[in-house]
Amino acid sequence: EYLTFSYRYNGSPNDSETYTEYEDVKDYPYDMDYLRNQYFDNDARTDEHTFQVDYSNPISDMHDIAVGAKYILRDNQSKTDYYKEFDGTYQPDENLTDKYEQTQNIMAAYADYKLRWKKFGAKAGVRYEHTFMDVEYDKLSEKNFKTDFDDVVPSMTLSYQLAPTRTIRASYNMRISRPGIWYLNPFRNTSNPTSISYGNPDLDTEKSHSFGVTFSSFSAKFNVNATLNYSFIDNGIERYSFMNNGVMESTYGNIGRTKHTRLSLWMNWNPGNKTRISLNAGGSYADYKCDESFLKQSNSGFSGNMFLTVQQTLPWELRLSMYGGGSTPYVSLQGKGSSFFHYGMGVSRSFLKEKRLTISVNASNIFNKYLTFDNRTSSETFSSWSKSKSPNRYYGINISWRFGELKAQVKK
Repeated sequence: EYLTFSYRYNGSPNDSETYTEYEDVKDYPYDMDYLRNQYFDNDARTDEHTFQVDYSNPISDMHDIAVGAKYILRDNQSKTDYYKEFDGTYQPDENLTDKYEQTQNIMAAYADYKLRWKKFGAKAGVRYEHTFMDVEYDKLSEKNFKTDFDDVVPSMTLSYQLAPTRTIRASYNMRISRPGIWYLNPFRNTSNPTSISYGNPDLDTEKSHSFGVTFSSFSAKFNVNATLNYSFIDNGIERYSFMNNGVMESTYGNIGRTKHTRLSLWMNWNPGNKTRISLNAGGSYADYKCDESFLKQSNSGFSGNMFLTVQQTLPWELRLSMYGGGSTPYVSLQGKGSSFFHYGMGVSRSFLKEKRLTISVNASNIFNKYLTFDNRTSSETFSSWSKSKSPNRYYGINISWRFGELKAQVKK
């Protein structure tokens, strides 16, 4: 029987700084004033405070109950300063400079019941959430607004023990996904005047319904977990693009009707006491549709991913880890994303009493300086292709210290 009080703070700065320069422009069909060199500095961050209380009681060998409540204070902020170059100096553009703040106060309560009877198990739960959202603009006060969300989130799991180490499980759950600040921020990124992008502050919470069947088998040397899952979303948050007076604009909306079928596999093999090999792999088929008056489009396709890890214990209690994996191109409402792969290795060792101090050295993608992404977007009226490269090579030294021991389970 547990009564747990917990608090968590999460601060996530997300600043960005961009210079855009134009050279050797030929046959540009618009006003050349659009192609002035420009610079923008966006200071964005999210701060979140979570207060939580949980109570669990194993009433008997057959029955467990758990209840709890949570209060979240979340603050999303974005301040953007925009400049254009005139006569060799960057001057502020007040029309594109703004400050935006979104606060969410979320109250939630849940109740769970768990049953164990012979080889059969069941778990049912429900969570209620109420969200107060307040959005304010520093220069566009007429766009300020407040709104509330109410969400009831059920879940259910049924399980049957085929053997002492084998279980089959069927489940249903609903997940909600609130849009982050970059989905909501109305700041218009015009660094490329032929293709601009901005967020949508009117987005609603996305609701996903998921049904799954899982088979699990565990032993001292070999473990496997395979899941077949089907999910659907009727108000999916999708990025979409359209043409407006010869310019491609991109934003977000609750416009997606998505069906997603996925088979995933996790395996772990211990061929010896000092060696561990694990595999995560999956394949899926996605079907996207939008039937809005301003956009009627559909897209579907297969995608897959795989991630392999090998861990080996060396002399002097050193632990060697090597990993690698990748993904095929993903499918979206209006196009196809990029495939990618990555790999790396690390060596770590723990020290002192109870191995509380751990030092590790890591490196990844040492033969590939950049990660390249190719993205394609198309509709009945346009087709767009973009290619971007980002630094991908990484070297790191990590030091961690483990304080105390948390015996109570904090519900997530």
